[in-house]
Amino acid sequence: MAMISIVIPTHSRSAHLREAIEGVLAQTYPDWELLLVDDGSTDETASVIARYAARDGRIRALHQAHRGISAARNVGMRRARGALIAFLDDDDRWLPGYLDAQVTFLGEHPECGWAFTFAYQIDGQGRRTGAIVPHRCRTSLAHLLSWRSMWLPSQTVVRRECLQAAGEFDERIPVTQDRDLWIRLIYRYPVGQVPSVQVEYREHRGGISKNRRLKIADYITILKKLRHDPPPGVSSGWCAREAGRLHYQLAWESLDGARYADAAHHFLGAVTVRPDIGLRMPRRQPRPAAFRLLAPYLGVGYALARAAIKRGASHG
Repeated sequence: MAMISIVIPTHSRSAHLREAIEGVLAQTYPDWELLLVDDGSTDETASVIARYAARDGRIRALHQAHRGISAARNVGMRRARGALIAFLDDDDRWLPGYLDAQVTFLGEHPECGWAFTFAYQIDGQGRRTGAIVPHRCRTSLAHLLSWRSMWLPSQTVVRRECLQAAGEFDERIPVTQDRDLWIRLIYRYPVGQVPSVQVEYREHRGGISKNRRLKIADYITILKKLRHDPPPGVSSGWCAREAGRLHYQLAWESLDGARYADAAHHFLGAVTVRPDIGLRMPRRQPRPAAFRLLAPYLGVGYALARAAIKRGASHG
């Protein structure tokens, strides 16, 4: 029987954390350890963790200054002792058969380095919405690079040696660090789909627009990493073109939203990776070719000027 190390990173969400821990304690598969990594919480999280650790010897408490979810997951991974590593976010819940289903599947499919189950989506109050996550998801590198929906950490178990080969979560990527790691895993090891729904994934509605911008910025970071070390079947040129396209998209969106410093940053990013981005991806049609070519360069100057005016007005 393989031991599973479960890593829960948490930051000031003690109410949801209790539900996540109770879901682990209810598992029908008994051979696990739970590493609770407190990422500098300011509520009663530390005392919640201490009470559960005293209650069950399989639970270990880890604490760090606030450094983000990736750093917390990495701390847990480094301290893990199991042959399998499972991730669980502090606001999600497992159904009782989750670990059993994962262990059975990976035992029957030794060719798979990792696997995921499907999840019910729940709202902030823990009520099922009727949606299943992921929806129509393909287990391929191409799917992950298309930026479509994918399986999430709370649905995923990875063999320890596969994680060691692929590396840790990138602490420079604040939102889509899981996609970055999944990309590094998927071109090394096949991923299996466990054909059952064993997780409840909590969808928070706040800040959707902001999170979208952050996600696209993360995708740009991932593409720039891949450009220097592309996986099989992916060219450096494609990574540069895609990064340029996303920079250009965020530049115009930032300009329309009066986020002028961001607009200048993304215009510069676009022309740095693809100097002819304006010609290749015109924003508005029809426009003369010369105008389209110069548009991002003019955009930089305009955005910087508006940013300076805005800064001056705020200090006036």
